[in-house]
Amino acid sequence: MYKYYKKSCLFHTMHLSVAWVATLAICGFLSALPGLAIQQIFPEITAGNQFTPIFIVTYLPAVVRGLMLAGLLGLMLTSGDSYLLLLASTVTDDVVVPIKKDMDEKKKILFTRFTCVAGAVVITAMALYVNSIYQLFKTGGGAYGAGVFLPLFLGCFWKRADAKAINVGMFSGFVIAFCFDMFLKIPLGLNMDGCIIGAGVCLVICVAGSLLIRRNKR
Repeated sequence: MYKYYKKSCLFHTMHLSVAWVATLAICGFLSALPGLAIQQIFPEITAGNQFTPIFIVTYLPAVVRGLMLAGLLGLMLTSGDSYLLLLASTVTDDVVVPIKKDMDEKKKILFTRFTCVAGAVVITAMALYVNSIYQLFKTGGGAYGAGVFLPLFLGCFWKRADAKAINVGMFSGFVIAFCFDMFLKIPLGLNMDGCIIGAGVCLVICVAGSLLIRRNKR
């Protein structure tokens, strides 16, 4: 019975893998077609994120045009809501709770709501400071990735990772990436992304801090 179950799982896994590869290849090819045709359709476009709204306004009829633009704005808003909730839960669970371990669920919910409101105020100020929605998404996503990805990877695959060093690295990577993009890259028009610098600082703090803490505990 076990051998039959094992063969069945292997059979389904192989089929799912083949289906995933085929879907990825087909969808990737279809997704790449508009990008390859941008310069031929609209030679004046200088940024790829301008293609979809310009294509909709140029070629689609009025009713469909309005529905498509409303859909794009809806996707942006839902993505923004998800990022805001993700930011609030990360601050509450990864920063506040380790400091105040006796915090009950009611206080967690209240603090998460407060963080959502504070984050919305900060995002509004960012929107008034930066004219490009695409740049705002890129800045926020890059800063979050710089502070979360490497600590998550180290926490899963490196046994020597220390929670205190990871928390400091997460906060430092996020702040450095965000501040670099907002106060240096955008005003000065630099080509380097703050995500690279923030992720590098985060990695150094996480690794060096974990090794130092482990050494001092001996």
